[in-house]
Amino acid sequence: MTARIAYKRVVMGLHQSTPDRTTVRLAAEFAGLLRLDLMGLFIEDPGMLAPAQRPGAREFQLLGRRWRPLEPQSLTRDIELCALSARRMLDETAKTLGVPSRFEVVRAALREAMKAVSQASDIVIIAEPHNPAERAIAPFPQLVKAAFESAATVLYLPRRIARARGPVVAIATSPDDPSLATAETIAAAAQESLIVIEAFKREAEAAPDSAGAAGIPVARLSVARSALGDIRSLSSAIDGLRERMIVVTRGAFGEGDGDKPAALAALQSVPLLLVEPAGAPASEPANEPANERLGRPETA
Repeated sequence: MTARIAYKRVVMGLHQSTPDRTTVRLAAEFAGLLRLDLMGLFIEDPGMLAPAQRPGAREFQLLGRRWRPLEPQSLTRDIELCALSARRMLDETAKTLGVPSRFEVVRAALREAMKAVSQASDIVIIAEPHNPAERAIAPFPQLVKAAFESAATVLYLPRRIARARGPVVAIATSPDDPSLATAETIAAAAQESLIVIEAFKREAEAAPDSAGAAGIPVARLSVARSALGDIRSLSSAIDGLRERMIVVTRGAFGEGDGDKPAALAALQSVPLLLVEPAGAPASEPANEPANERLGRPETA
């Protein structure tokens, strides 16, 4: 029997920028694949209003080709319109794909918002901006840091997705690595094969594969554990697999992982799912909306 994973929601963090329709669709498709709910989380960071409160603050109008005073009321309205646009896009995409969806606006710093909302049963989507300049500036780096500090599993989407079909790759550092059960479930749902990258010494009398017993084709590739520390070498080692997704457990690339998960996703041009290790502490359940837990009203 195929292993089951206890995920409930796919959470897509949004902020004060133009929503990416392709990313929203990818998030909805992934939620539909695993039969999970899709949640759009629009994070309204109060720090974004700080520049407008400085004396003499101005903004440049592209249409009018002129500078004008930067007013808090105008910026607040722009943020509200952006939230409405994001909500409309998420609702329309989810409805088209038949995925249950929900949308929340949270007024809090990114880290605080993510901590209040995310649960161990969530998969948080982190999509790298298509514009390279946006990758280095707020709020993207803060969103990445907040997601990786949360108890949730993180799905990292690189700027370019090479393919929508292909085997699911699990990178395992032990025979009972949590990535294996998750990758098996995804492979079964997507009707794909499973490729296990074994970065450990396999015992001769190993137990039968549950994936193989469930009828999922399984292939294996052995690599040295040290190979996980060199992402470019690892990418070269798995080159040609034409995978659709990589699943790996947090910490597999070394303490803290750093930017290695994102780097591997970018090199392979496929989504990378970073799951929590076995025994990781679960967050408290969130039974009420995040804006209520933070004591702030929802505006969109």
